[in-house]
Amino acid sequence: MDTSPKIHDIKSKVLQQNEVGVREQSSGIQEQGQAARGNADRSRVIDALFSSSDRMCYDLQQQLRLAKESYEGFKRTLEGAQKLHASSQKNAETMDSLDQTLSDYVRFAADLQASSEKIDAESSSSLEMVELNRKALDTMVSFIMEISASVQKVSESNRVLRETSSEVGNIINQVRDIAANTNVLAVNASIQAARAGEAGRGFAVVAQEIRRLALDTDASVGQIESILDHIVHGIGETAEVFDLTLDKLSGADEMVQSAQERMSAISENVSHIKSSAGDLSGMAVRNSEQAKEMNAAVEALHTAVRGTSETALATIDIAEKQQKKHDESLRYNKQLQHEAEELQILATRFTDKDELIFGVNPFTTPDEIERMYAPIIADVCRASGCRSRTIIVRDYDALSDGLQAGYIDVGWFSPLAYVKARENLELDPLVTPKVKGKAFYQGLIVALKDSGLVQPTQLSGKKFGYVDPKSASGYLYARHILKQEGLDPDTLFGEAVFCGSHDQVIRDVLDGKIDAGATYDEAYENAERSGLPVHRLAVIARTQDIPKDSIAARLEVSEELRTRLRENFMAFTDFAKYQTQLEGFQPSTDAHYDVIRAVQSTG
Repeated sequence: MDTSPKIHDIKSKVLQQNEVGVREQSSGIQEQGQAARGNADRSRVIDALFSSSDRMCYDLQQQLRLAKESYEGFKRTLEGAQKLHASSQKNAETMDSLDQTLSDYVRFAADLQASSEKIDAESSSSLEMVELNRKALDTMVSFIMEISASVQKVSESNRVLRETSSEVGNIINQVRDIAANTNVLAVNASIQAARAGEAGRGFAVVAQEIRRLALDTDASVGQIESILDHIVHGIGETAEVFDLTLDKLSGADEMVQSAQERMSAISENVSHIKSSAGDLSGMAVRNSEQAKEMNAAVEALHTAVRGTSETALATIDIAEKQQKKHDESLRYNKQLQHEAEELQILATRFTDKDELIFGVNPFTTPDEIERMYAPIIADVCRASGCRSRTIIVRDYDALSDGLQAGYIDVGWFSPLAYVKARENLELDPLVTPKVKGKAFYQGLIVALKDSGLVQPTQLSGKKFGYVDPKSASGYLYARHILKQEGLDPDTLFGEAVFCGSHDQVIRDVLDGKIDAGATYDEAYENAERSGLPVHRLAVIARTQDIPKDSIAARLEVSEELRTRLRENFMAFTDFAKYQTQLEGFQPSTDAHYDVIRAVQSTG
């Protein structure tokens, strides 16, 4: 509620004067006006005064809202610039470290390139050595194979020699047997010669010689046999050596073949190493070039970061100065708004005795209220034997304040504003307007279709727009929807703002100033008729039926006049003439809004 001293002074003055005194003072002023300008001129001046004060109040309210948003924007700009400056300082320190790191990297890339080139050269040398070793192994294999063949030939000859030695042994045995037999025969001949006496003496000598020869032969055979045994033993040992040599040569052949295979693998690996070293050298060259480019880029970025830091400091200075100007502008806007409200209040004192002051919530623009609603009020008042003056108040509180202060006679309330006002005022609800045959409407939560928002649970962290804390569809029921979804409207949003009217909520969603907002179906339809691109909007939640507005009068308005107003509102049918959404009125009671009180009681 507005608590400015000037407004309270005016309210207290109005409350101190009874209605008769006010009417008499107004009558006196009217008589002076009639004498000076005439009734027609006076009426036009008063109409212009009301119209101007209405527009001033509404426009100043919007300007004040924009000034507050601008003020908050500059606060965020200042905070952002301060954060940017701090971040730039940190970035500058990081860039210093990065610059040093990149310098080290450039040196490393150069060392890597040199090492890669050295590896490539050493790989070439290694490959040549491997090739020479492979050729040496090939020669060694050929040599081993030749030796193995020669050893096999000698081994075969040794085998033949062993067999021949065996045959010689057999012959020696035969010679030994012959010598033994000859010795036996010689012995027998000697015996027979002895028996023959003198006649056998010559034969005995021969026998004795034969026996000696046999014995010599046996001794020679023994020597030959001993020599042959040595030869056979040597041949056997030689055969074993040859067999062992063949085994060793076979193992050496396998080892050399295995060495050849490993050497081939080594040759292939060294070739890969050489190829990889070549690739690594090329990569090292490219890395070195890229490192130099990166180093240059980092130096440029470092310069840019320093420039950003300096710009941030300049921005902080400008923002701080601009913030002071915004503070002053905001103060003047508030003061100007108070002056406009004073003008609006003072304008109500220039009314005639038969005039009623109707106060209307700013649920849409002043132009639409003057075009679609004020003429209906004027027609109903004429039919009731009085005239009307319609003022568009600043907000929901201002309407309640005006009725309480006595400079507004009848209020066109939104449902929740009526419930709130009824807590402190004695009001008589006259009628409720009907649209499309219904005396109720539905609250909506809308967002842009291309925002990806399709349900209330996705509103976490978003910027949300309400109409006013005393709006049913634009605040109370929107919060009720969120609570039914298990969401806490006090902590759900990243930021919640009050836009002042349903029309402004829709515009702010379309302009991207807020991510989603609370409004109602008739405001949505009215925005579509006024040419706003509401096809870009998506309804992501909808309330239950809400009782429509209440047109309620102060009890200071005579009961007879209140009755006539109620009857003539209900009898009015000429809606088409004013291009309004209204289709009729039905009687209203205070109990009609108990459903609002029930939702309100849930918090």
